[in-house]
Amino acid sequence: MNPFFIIVVLTYCFLVSCVNSRESKKILGKNSTSINADSQLLRLSYQPALFYYPDSSIRSQRKMLNENNIPQSIIEYMKPRKEIDQLLEKNRLDFRIFQFEPNESNIIFNALQFLRQGDYQSVIEKSRLVLNELQVNDSYLPIEAYSLSPYKEASLLLALAYIQTGDEIGAVQILEKLVENSKNWSPIYVVLSEYYYNKKYYLLSLDVSNRGVDLAIDKNPYLYILQTKSNFALGDKKNARISINRGELLFPNNNEIILWKGILEHFEGNNEQSCQYFLDSYFLDKKNPYSAHNYSYCLIKDSQFEKANEVLELAISNFPSNAHLYYLKGVLENSRGSFSAAQKSWQAYLSLIDENDPNYKIIYFKLSQMVYSNK
Repeated sequence: MNPFFIIVVLTYCFLVSCVNSRESKKILGKNSTSINADSQLLRLSYQPALFYYPDSSIRSQRKMLNENNIPQSIIEYMKPRKEIDQLLEKNRLDFRIFQFEPNESNIIFNALQFLRQGDYQSVIEKSRLVLNELQVNDSYLPIEAYSLSPYKEASLLLALAYIQTGDEIGAVQILEKLVENSKNWSPIYVVLSEYYYNKKYYLLSLDVSNRGVDLAIDKNPYLYILQTKSNFALGDKKNARISINRGELLFPNNNEIILWKGILEHFEGNNEQSCQYFLDSYFLDKKNPYSAHNYSYCLIKDSQFEKANEVLELAISNFPSNAHLYYLKGVLENSRGSFSAAQKSWQAYLSLIDENDPNYKIIYFKLSQMVYSNK
């Protein structure tokens, strides 16, 4: 049986970073009409990886992200039977309509649908059902099972659900067993490396991604991105650049690899080159909100306000819960003197984040000034 779950975890690997408040003050100055070239806005992305959320995140945002960030191509790839096409388009899977009992593949796919909907308890129940059934029917030894399909796919789903419901100890126990017993399977390296990265255990994240690059049979672009991110977080810009260049050789048309090449160039001060990479990344995938954000940043900096607005409007329509698209939209409107539109965008931004966000206090203060000046 082919490991049909391999591609799914790719959608859980969005880049992680934050916004620098000092530079944001420059952006939001009372008479500002441009963005400082040294702004930290380009260290994408703002949303955590889809399988890990901090306590402060909003459940509705998680649900929206899960619904928007699993491409239809992956759903097509994972369809267990052609007969259920119509059901999948309705985003549901009801086994009662079938004349046969669902097999493990169907149940795993059903669990993935629940994961997309943010129903993590149902994911746990379905995954456990598969694992218990396989142990009974096939007499798998627990350790051996972690190297076999569909046991390893169900285990990975269970770990993802555990992380999102706060049971990180249980999740890591599963992930580490999968790494030890499925050494040639790239998704587990992606998931575990990204988990460590989000916990700011950058050396562990780098170690896991290195092992994935060396041991996994299927080459996975996100392992090279994780190498790059971890090296960059550790201050090793040289190896960050080596990792992303290796990834580009294998995946020259991967928009997130191109995006990270632009990020590295930006922090080397090569603004023209970085903006070219952001442009290339955006046109490789216009639905990537992080490519749209960075490309828009460059357009605003170049005073191409109408084009930046077009890019941001499309991104917001595709990702209406991405708070930092609204942040940049407010910067755009403020830069071209549309203060009422800027106020609306920043109000939307504040409604989607909490006080821990680096720009919260700045925008809150800016809005209070706007309200006062309108009285």
